[in-house]
Amino acid sequence: MEGGVKGVEYQAQPRDAYKIAYIIHFLLGAGNLLPWNAFITAVDYFGHLYPTKHVEKVFSVAYMSSSVLVLLVMMTWSGWWERMSPRLRLSLGFSLFILSLMVAPITDWLSGSSALSSGRANAGYGVTVASVVVCGLADGLVGGSLMGSAGKLPKKYMQAVFAGTASSGVIISLLRISTKAMLPQTPKGLQTSAHLYFIVSTIFLLCCLLACNLLYRLTVMQEHCRLAQDEPYCARPKFWDVARKVPLPAFGIFVTYTVTLSIFPGFIAEDLESKLFRDWYPILLITVYNVADLVGKSSTAVYLLKSIKWATLACIARLLFYPIFAACLHGPPWLKTEIPMGVLTFMLGLTNGYLTSVLMMTVPKTVLASEAELSAIVMVVFLGVGLTALEYKVESVSFLACCLSLTNVITPLKPQELKGFAGIMFRRSGTFILTPISISCISVSRALHVLECAVVNGWVGSGLSSSREWVGIMVYEVAMGVLGGDWERNGVANMGSKKRWRGWGGESE
Repeated sequence: MEGGVKGVEYQAQPRDAYKIAYIIHFLLGAGNLLPWNAFITAVDYFGHLYPTKHVEKVFSVAYMSSSVLVLLVMMTWSGWWERMSPRLRLSLGFSLFILSLMVAPITDWLSGSSALSSGRANAGYGVTVASVVVCGLADGLVGGSLMGSAGKLPKKYMQAVFAGTASSGVIISLLRISTKAMLPQTPKGLQTSAHLYFIVSTIFLLCCLLACNLLYRLTVMQEHCRLAQDEPYCARPKFWDVARKVPLPAFGIFVTYTVTLSIFPGFIAEDLESKLFRDWYPILLITVYNVADLVGKSSTAVYLLKSIKWATLACIARLLFYPIFAACLHGPPWLKTEIPMGVLTFMLGLTNGYLTSVLMMTVPKTVLASEAELSAIVMVVFLGVGLTALEYKVESVSFLACCLSLTNVITPLKPQELKGFAGIMFRRSGTFILTPISISCISVSRALHVLECAVVNGWVGSGLSSSREWVGIMVYEVAMGVLGGDWERNGVANMGSKKRWRGWGGESE
């Protein structure tokens, strides 16, 4: 994995006058995630418009699923997108971003009021979800194209892209804080702030649309394209051929976002309280995370860890954030105060940003120059799979084993298919395959989930203090992992509703 022709990295690099190409890559990176941040930041506004809907969950699944779908199409049918120039793909993606972001305020304005009738609310909700799906499709198109294109360039341009993605979170967080401070906390104020999000985001995306058309007219970019064309001809690389060359970083990027997204923003926004900051507390913590993420992704411009092995080990070490955050939630009161939580949140964002940037910058330079673009897309696919796995509440360890055992084509699965036996079966040449490592991982993950529930929900000492009872639950969950038991009707799910599985015999109350 350390070998390969490094391409433009070892040749005399064209001069980027005034760092215009770097700045444009930073701008496009910010534009790539700005629409998603705008939708999530305005979730309170959509919750006001559609109080009976599970807005945040639906938005997350709609956006992430459609984004990963585009990436899967790009990796499966690579011919069609290779025939499109990067400029055309980026222009199409940013145009779809602008279209989807304008749907929400236009729908609201046409309704004439933020309080919609039942019929209009259902119609408006359907249109809004459709716009989120379009936004996710655009994200897959822009993200895959931008990072694939940057993968063929010197490392600094990939660093600029990821620093830009982090800056979008900071921009939206600061916008949220300013509007919350300036506008009254009324339905009208909520409506105005949401419209402001979308208007500012749309203006920013218009700038990105102009910038992506300017980028490929720059002399420095034309020189890089010429150098890439001068590389010896190689047959078109295949996705899985490239993926097999980068298993460690693909593993690392998956684990990184599995850990991060299971804590941020849900745990930070919903499970923490502060008498000092009150309703400002989650907003401030989210801002701390976004700033730390930006610092981490920008730090690679100063120092870049060159060992993919050590970077992957650092990604795995981030699993320690689980027990640390659990200890803060249920441990001594001083651990739950503002300073420890602020420091932990900062470290979560800093490590996420730095390790993501390290892996994404390093991987394209460890493969052949002709495979650099596809290797970046491989990383984006595994990043997206990590995000989508969390949205579907899949046990992350077993899902990871499935991803690593996959050898041909990923088949997107419905949530209900990702349980028990079905959660470890993937399609390969018309048949399903099953690997022993997947069985082991799904069993262990179920047992670990029991312990997680015990810590998070405070079940220890609440009627399940007997070691015999806990061993019974653990054995039951491991058995269900192997035999394919229904996660929603057995064991842990019922324990949450006080129908706890007791002892070896399964006596419930």
